[in-house]
Amino acid sequence: MGLFTDDNKGAEKNRVELERKAIAESGGMVIGADAQTIKTRKDAEHARIQQQKFSTHMTALQIMLQDEAYYAAWNAARDAIDRAQLRLDEALAELEAKIESIEDRAVRLADGRAVYMRPDGTAVTKEGETISAAVLSELSIPANAATEEEYRAARTRQAELGGYADEIDDARTEVRDPDNPPSKDRLEEIKDQMDKRASDIAADQSRTAEFSSEAQWAPEHRLAELDTSFSSWTP
Repeated sequence: MGLFTDDNKGAEKNRVELERKAIAESGGMVIGADAQTIKTRKDAEHARIQQQKFSTHMTALQIMLQDEAYYAAWNAARDAIDRAQLRLDEALAELEAKIESIEDRAVRLADGRAVYMRPDGTAVTKEGETISAAVLSELSIPANAATEEEYRAARTRQAELGGYADEIDDARTEVRDPDNPPSKDRLEEIKDQMDKRASDIAADQSRTAEFSSEAQWAPEHRLAELDTSFSSWTP
């Protein structure tokens, strides 16, 4: 019987199969479909480890933003904040122009201080000091001189807008907080709050516009004189 007989080939095949199984059982090299399965598992484990490493470096806000519903609410809140800020910027620009007009039309005393006219013929300084009509009679007072009413209204409006600015800044800070992000429900509250503020600012602008910064000034005693002169006049 030669070396390369069919019996020898069968024995060699059995030996190779036994070696393959021994290698597999000892955790060594794996062949064919078994090798592909283990590779897939290793890839999945590697991906999981990488994702875990990535997550440990993410802020609380970034983790929350992975949720689609939260991301939508977060964007809606930010958009509402931006709209409110836009309205505020417009109102501040308008108020700045109004205050500049009031300052330009303010009557100036001999010492340079600005005063704002009252209907009774007196005036008041920014510090609240009353200037008598006798002192004012020595000055040239234009018909469109700035009034105390205009000045007070502008300062009140300035304080209101300052309050809105603080509220908008607080909302923006809360939405951007990386470590303590607001909940989805809170984001919806912020959106509603900012939408209301944008409407409030626009409504206040409309009311303020109705009060003309170019109002004609005339003291009460001059109005009485005008009424008398017109009543005694005949065509």
